[in-house]
Amino acid sequence: MRDVEESGDQVIITDHGKPTLVIRKYDASDKSPMELLQGSVINYESPTAPVAEDDWELA
Repeated sequence: MRDVEESGDQVIITDHGKPTLVIRKYDASDKSPMELLQGSVINYESPTAPVAEDDWELA
């Protein structure tokens, strides 16, 4: 664990060859959750307005 802390490298723990855990150095953020999310929300003027048939893109 000290090696991970000092080097900053991560270690992947496997269970029968399948990756199950990642051990990495904890990176404490000085920003609040609100600061991290700032600018990530899109503002919709009319989120409940009906959508016209032509507005849908067919796959």
